Amino acid sequence: MRMMAAEEAPGRLNSVIRFLAAAGDPSSLPSLRTLADHSDHTVRWNATRAALVLDRRTGLELLERATEDPHPHVKQTARRSLHALLGDVQSRTADRPSPTHDPE
Repeated sequence: MRMMAAEEAPGRLNSVIRFLAAAGDPSSLPSLRTLADHSDHTVRWNATRAALVLDRRTGLELLERATEDPHPHVKQTARRSLHALLGDVQSRTADRPSPTHDPE
C-alpha cells in the first residue's frame, strides 16, 4: 500500500479507502495510517474517516492529528468532528448517574 499511496492518483486512492471502510477489516488500519499522511488533503481526510469507521481509538487518534492538518478544510472539519464526537461522549456520560462512594 505504501508504494501505491505514493504513485496513485487521489481519486483512485479515495476509491480504495472507501472500499477498505466498507469491507470493515481492521487489518487495513496500518494502510489507512499511511494514507492519513498523504500529500493530497482529500486522501488524508478520507483515510481518517475510514479509520474512524474501523476502529474508534485509531480514528480518534488520526482525527486529533488532523486538527493540525496544513489544509484549512481538513483542519476545520477535523476540529468540528472531534468536538461533536467528544461532546457526544460527554453528554452520554453526563446523563449517567454518578457512582456513589460510601467511605464506610
